[in-house]
Amino acid sequence: MSCLRRPGTKIGCIALLCLKKLQSHPSAVRLSGTSFVHAGRDCSDGSRQSRRQICPILRAQRPRVKTLSEYLQDAAVAHGHLCAGQVLGVRMAMLGLQKLGIDDPRGKDRKRVVTFVEIDRCATDAIMVVTGCRLGKRALKFRDWGKMAATFIDLESGKAVRIAARESSKALAKSMYPELEKNQQQMKAYQEMDENRLFQTQWVKVGLPPEEFPGYKGERIVCEQCGEGVNFHREVKKDGKTLCRNCAGERYYEVVE
Repeated sequence: MSCLRRPGTKIGCIALLCLKKLQSHPSAVRLSGTSFVHAGRDCSDGSRQSRRQICPILRAQRPRVKTLSEYLQDAAVAHGHLCAGQVLGVRMAMLGLQKLGIDDPRGKDRKRVVTFVEIDRCATDAIMVVTGCRLGKRALKFRDWGKMAATFIDLESGKAVRIAARESSKALAKSMYPELEKNQQQMKAYQEMDENRLFQTQWVKVGLPPEEFPGYKGERIVCEQCGEGVNFHREVKKDGKTLCRNCAGERYYEVVE
């Protein structure tokens, strides 16, 4: 990529846009008037030598987005094996981040993404690998709807995109590779399908209250019945008492003496 639009200009438009992203590295790169200064040298006179100096600097500052193949390798390690669900999850997350304009979810953008997943299967592990969202970081939200779908939220812009796998993709995978068994058909075809044939994409609005944000620290409430602490406004009012959800009747377990 030529960082200077044409010889003779001080800083080309492309370089200027890139340079705005380098403000977090002032010791390495800085602007002095109309000059581009790196390592104490003015590299912005528009010469071919200057372009050779500037381009590697700008490339080094941009995060490298992993390829589909690289993410699939990471997902296989995290999940224990590679399957069609992993392929869907990786592609779903890559597409969601692309739509939101987030290119470094595990680096500079790590506090910018919240993801809602709608199934507790293989795809969720893959989505976690790509986005960096985790339950323990409160950046991954689970809705047990049994759907191969996820919603990706950009906390900075407030934009959100929901992506769901199309049911028709299974039949399409079979037609693409009829000689393979089902899982192999889908694993191979899902890597190759156009995103519009593989996914349904919707721009959505997600009402995310403050207590759902990563890093939220609210008041800790003590259940009046069992004495256990309750965080993040998960307590409920019942018969004039403040209770945890277990004591309010939502218990998922039974105590065995």
